[in-house]
Amino acid sequence: MGKFIPVEPEKWAEMVKAQAEVARLEALTSEMDKTINASQLECRSLKAEVERLTEQVAGLIVSLQKSHDEHGEALYKLKYKNERKTSRKKRGS
Repeated sequence: MGKFIPVEPEKWAEMVKAQAEVARLEALTSEMDKTINASQLECRSLKAEVERLTEQVAGLIVSLQKSHDEHGEALYKLKYKNERKTSRKKRGS
């Protein structure tokens, strides 16, 4: 058996409390690490979703611009056609 080293009771109690505090802090640190890892994973997932939605919005904007241009061209042709009819009616009168 090992040699017995006398220790003051207050020092022994202080050491036991410190060891318990170390164990508590290690458990807390471990939980915080899990939370941080989960948060980082969620952040990466959200960033990917933002990128996907940004690309989708860009595609929709291009589509909307094309549709707008096509409607503008159709309206211009319709207006031109109506103006020609109106001017022919005036000449015919």
